[in-house]
Order: sequence, then C-alpha cells, then structure tokens
Amino acid sequence: MWDKRIYFKVGLRPLGTWPSLLLLLLLLTGCSSANFGPWQGKDVRPRPVVVSQADLAMFNDAISLVESLRYEAAAGKFRQVFDNFVFAGDRSRAAESLFWLGFCREKQQQVAEAKAIYLRVAEEYSETRAAQQSDRRLSRLSGKLDL
Repeated sequence: MWDKRIYFKVGLRPLGTWPSLLLLLLLLTGCSSANFGPWQGKDVRPRPVVVSQADLAMFNDAISLVESLRYEAAAGKFRQVFDNFVFAGDRSRAAESLFWLGFCREKQQQVAEAKAIYLRVAEEYSETRAAQQSDRRLSRLSGKLDL
C-alpha cells in the first residue's frame, strides 16, 4: 500500500488519480509540450534572417547615390530597404539603412528630421555599429539650429 503521508507532505497525490495517470502516460510516451496549446503544429523556433539579393542591390545603389550627392533619390531607396530589412528581421542592416536615411536628411539641410532619425537609431538599435555612428552625428548636430 502507498504511504500517503509522504505524498501529502510535498503536495503530491498517489498515482491512482486520473491527472497523475495522464501525466505519467505523457511522460512515458515522450510527448512534447509543443504539441499542445495555441502553438500546436507551429514552428516556434526563431526564423533565420533572409534578405533578398534585390534588397542588397538596392542598398548598394543607394550608397552609390549618396556618393554622387543625389541625396533625395538615395533617401527614397534607404526608406524602402529599411522597411524590407525590418520585415526580414535583419536589425543590423535596418539600422544602417536608417542611419543613411538620416545622413541624407542632414545633407538636405533637414536637421530636425535627421536628428530624429539618428536618435531613433541610437535608441532602437543600440547594439549596432550604426547606433554608434548616429551618436557621433547627433553630437555634431547638437550645435546646429533646427530648420
């Protein structure tokens, strides 16, 4: 016979109850918890970062436009690839795109918008190299008046 005193001291019941039998059955059959609940049948692992070659080409085109001082055209491309990088989950490239968008705005004399973009990069993407660059640009712009 089971010594019920031991089970009740630690808050357990003997294996004669239905919940305990169900738990034992689940443990013996090796069921995983991912087969139950709202995530049933869904892959709950983090998805890998997949960036399309077209987005990378557009980013490189935007950099070329900055080099040729065509800031307005570059800004449009940086905005588009930023959204695509965010959707793909690539935080590093998203931060870099946003930084370059801020740079374009700064060169277009849109200082207030540039500051807001740099601040966003520094706060939302603080783990990236673009955040460090944004901090440096913000410190340079701190003396400029907002236009």
